Amino acid sequence: MDSPRRRSPGPRGPPVPPRQPGPPRPPRPPRPPRPRSPRSPRSPRSPLSAPLPPSTYAEAMAHEFAHEPDDRRYTLRVDGQLACIVDYAINGNIIALTRTYTQPPQRGHGYAAELVEFAVTDIEATTDYRIVSSCWYVSAWFERHPERTGLLAR
Repeated sequence: MDSPRRRSPGPRGPPVPPRQPGPPRPPRPPRPPRPRSPRSPRSPRSPLSAPLPPSTYAEAMAHEFAHEPDDRRYTLRVDGQLACIVDYAINGNIIALTRTYTQPPQRGHGYAAELVEFAVTDIEATTDYRIVSSCWYVSAWFERHPERTGLLAR
């Protein structure tokens, strides 16, 4: 004769009794410091990779600012490589600075601020346009330079 089939306990399984509170756990010991990789930004630098003083750094890096009207943008090249751009659009007597972009390896050097300053100075010197800052970075730049807000369209 066949043995009767047992029913499975169901999708959840048998009930589990509630966990009884026990003594409090002792605090964990502090973790030992992790070894740092040579690429870590907090690792000590060798004398060969130490940052240059600002005057030497500026002399070592060649900055080329350019207005490229066919592409409707201002560019900044550092040592011949495109580092940062500011795009714009013109509508009547208004120029909208629509986008600022800095190449990821070049970020954190202040290139966007330098390029926005160049663009604003060029617009002021060569045109009668009023500026609309459609880009958050350009808006923040104008907040840091209130003396230049006279160029903004009202």
